[in-house]
Amino acid sequence: MIAVERPDDVVTDLDRVPAAVEPLAAASAASAASAASAAAPDPDRAPVLRPSVSQEAAADAESEQALLAEAARLEVQRAEAARLEAARQQAEREVQVRREQALQEAARRAEARQEEARAAAARAEVARQEAVRAEAARLQAVREAAAQEEAARLAQAAQEEARQTAERMALARLEAARLEAARQEAARQEAARLDAARREEARQQAARETAVRDEQARLEQARIEQARLEALRRAQARQVAEREEAARAEAAREASARAEAARVEAARLAASQAEAARQDAERQEAARQEASRLAAARARAAEEEADNARREAARRAMGRQLDEEAARRDAAAAARPDDQRPHAWSSLRRGRIFGRADAHAELAPSMPKPGRAGSTSIPQPTPSARPPRRPIATRW
Repeated sequence: MIAVERPDDVVTDLDRVPAAVEPLAAASAASAASAASAAAPDPDRAPVLRPSVSQEAAADAESEQALLAEAARLEVQRAEAARLEAARQQAEREVQVRREQALQEAARRAEARQEEARAAAARAEVARQEAVRAEAARLQAVREAAAQEEAARLAQAAQEEARQTAERMALARLEAARLEAARQEAARQEAARLDAARREEARQQAARETAVRDEQARLEQARIEQARLEALRRAQARQVAEREEAARAEAAREASARAEAARVEAARLAASQAEAARQDAERQEAARQEASRLAAARARAAEEEADNARREAARRAMGRQLDEEAARRDAAAAARPDDQRPHAWSSLRRGRIFGRADAHAELAPSMPKPGRAGSTSIPQPTPSARPPRRPIATRW
């Protein structure tokens, strides 16, 4: 019977798997515990009455910073858990690889030992043929049984390893789900705490407003009561004063009448003085408006006079220019010889009247020549012999 030995390194690696997983589980548990402790609300923290808007804003900013810090811490914990899970899976893969290598090495060694046994049996076969054949058959049966047992054991070990791997993965999934649930629970508790704080603040604000309204109502009631007592005291004092005044009324009536007459006279004088002052102010305002109107009229008149002066200067300049041009034309006409023809001949309508000639030299060749049938013997003047027309000078 040949026994297949199990390598020591395989045993050691299998024994180290729980030891490698336990720190990962412990680290995950510690991270979850710290997250839960950080997310749990502090019972000693009571909502503090904020006396001003700046302190309220600072408290809100601190709350937001605490939420951001908590979210960052939870994110770090999730990253750490993912890193630990990846390390654990890597360690499991390494252990699996080493286990498979150890199994292969054990199979190789068993095969070598079986090969040695077969060689020994073959050498013994030469000396003891019959005995060796029987022994060989027995040994073959033993080897087959041992191989079957080894195969069954390896299959069982593989199944056990697969089961443990599945259990570890399930535990890891449960741990991740627990951490996510813890994070969500912490976020929910934080939101609930903030909402409770806001409700408490609103309640306290409403209580303060109610207290202020109650205090105002109490003060108003006290003021009304004080006014009533004061009115009662004044009524009593007025009654006393009326009784005293009744005793002095007859004596003071004449003095009061004289004082009233003096007051009426003073009022009349004051009214007359006010009316005189009003009329004086109206006169001054009218004079000021009249002075403004006259100043505006003078300004408009000055502007119109300046415009008229500019127009008159322009007309004079234009007249001078036209006079100069007329003088130049007169001088040019005087330098030419006098035309003895009738004035009607030099009119521009001559071409249309006679239909035979035109003052323009360009049109003259198209006219019928004298001496032809239907033509006249009227002499045709030359364009240079026409007297110049004097333009009409218009003065503005």
